[in-house]
Amino acid sequence: MTGSERRGIKRFGLQIPTMIMSTDPARQTEKLCLLSRDLSGYGGFFIGQKDLSLDSLVDLRIILDFNTSCGAESERYSVIEVEGKVLRTEREGVAIRFDGKFKISPIDSA
Repeated sequence: MTGSERRGIKRFGLQIPTMIMSTDPARQTEKLCLLSRDLSGYGGFFIGQKDLSLDSLVDLRIILDFNTSCGAESERYSVIEVEGKVLRTEREGVAIRFDGKFKISPIDSA
């Protein structure tokens, strides 16, 4: 059984820009802009600078781009906001488990 099969939920190999902010009041002004490597409804792995400690709580803003190359007349974006906890740090990034309370909102392009 592979690692993804043991997880019990499908993970998607998506590269999506994500802003990650610490919920620690002393570090709240710090914002990391990372790229997801894989995502599921329970969490994801984010590639890039990883100035986050194991078990730290974070707020995530995952930006979805719904624009197409087929001549869309307006730019369409949405954002998924969710809180999470750093489960693992590696050389190339961090694994974060989501709390399951997602908020999805459109982003005005105007």
